[in-house]
Amino acid sequence: DETVEFKQATDAFIVMIQIGAIAAVALLYRRRVTRILAGLVGRDKDGLRLAINIVIACIPAGLLGLIFGDLIDAHLFSVNAVIFALVAGALLMFWVEARRKNLPAPAASAAGPGGTTLETLRPAQALLIGGMQCFALWPGTSRSMVTIVGGYLAGLPPVLAAEFSFLVGLPLLSAAAALKTFKHGPEVVAAFG
Repeated sequence: DETVEFKQATDAFIVMIQIGAIAAVALLYRRRVTRILAGLVGRDKDGLRLAINIVIACIPAGLLGLIFGDLIDAHLFSVNAVIFALVAGALLMFWVEARRKNLPAPAASAAGPGGTTLETLRPAQALLIGGMQCFALWPGTSRSMVTIVGGYLAGLPPVLAAEFSFLVGLPLLSAAAALKTFKHGPEVVAAFG
């Protein structure tokens, strides 16, 4: 059916255009990315630790996306499903911000409680953030918002929660864009030129 093919092309295009966001994050955090790459080749211990935590944070959403991707495409791209996700996300943001405002004011350092930084983030904290990222598989849910919330819950201050959220997005969004391009690239070109 032509309508189904156009919808699949549109849904794939929505994921594929994340390539621009991926490039922007890589450019913005190029120093961190450079340290991660140096860590992967054994030249930066903290960069390796951060790389491991990013991989850990990507595992839950990556697995669920692979297992339930077709089901998500078939049932969660409806207007009502997206509206529900947008409203639920807004309520979550209000709740988390109210909760965060009731916490004691952080010290002037960029670290979270107990001195948590991206380099000292424990694997369990990265897994918590990755678990929150699973909610972003529901279209209309902001991936960065739920991972930032996960960062807050893991004890990161807002700046580091946002930074980790964007760094975690690099491999996950790259993989999703590559998969959609591979599976639906010709349909997108046929539909949009």
